[in-house]
Amino acid sequence: MPLFYIRAHNCARVWGPCHRNITQKHGVGLQALNTGRAIACGNTGRANASPPAKVSAFVRPVFLRCVWYNSRMPASDQGVSVSRHRYQIIPRVLCFVRHGADLLLIRGAPTKRIWANKYNGLGGHIEPDESPAAAARREIREESGLEVRDLRLRGVVTIQAGDPVGIGLYVYTAWADTRAVVASTEGQLEWVPADAVTTRDLVEDLVTVIPHLLALDAAAPPFSAHYSYDAAGRLDIRFDA
Repeated sequence: MPLFYIRAHNCARVWGPCHRNITQKHGVGLQALNTGRAIACGNTGRANASPPAKVSAFVRPVFLRCVWYNSRMPASDQGVSVSRHRYQIIPRVLCFVRHGADLLLIRGAPTKRIWANKYNGLGGHIEPDESPAAAARREIREESGLEVRDLRLRGVVTIQAGDPVGIGLYVYTAWADTRAVVASTEGQLEWVPADAVTTRDLVEDLVTVIPHLLALDAAAPPFSAHYSYDAAGRLDIRFDA
């Protein structure tokens, strides 16, 4: 699917294979970035009455990015400066790559500060300029060398470990077309049959999370969960109904 550039009334840039309703709502100029050829244009607040047939090639939204001129929602409206006393979270991604009936796990290197020698999914922290999905793809690429398809958000977890700042965890699955991985300094990669995952020495929460994840129907929405610790330091995992 080609990538499209859209210019709306006060919109500087919009990227992405876009739903036709966007053109109908804003009245925009569309241009294929890979060819520079105009596909449809208009600036009257509505799309051309008879857009070219090529427009029908992008009826399913994939992603959309818009940078506005004369924004009515400046950065200060996000309320960060007046919310520093609120509970805050450090965002991370956790990714489970599948190939056939297997999951790709990584056994943490002995030198790791946390989870040394424990089996885990791929993942890490989200960088300031990344979306969760972009971070998931980057972490998968960095830790395994894989370019994946069908990346899907399957769960969101908040983690309260007793500190003023918690963890926000985005759980993804993806599919790989190859089992060939690139060694990582993060640990040893291993394809593990899905029905044998819990026989490995997993990071503690994954003993519960992976079976829950694998039991999700393909059409099910992402699960929502919360981790906390009791007075004895024992992990408590609560899934929302």
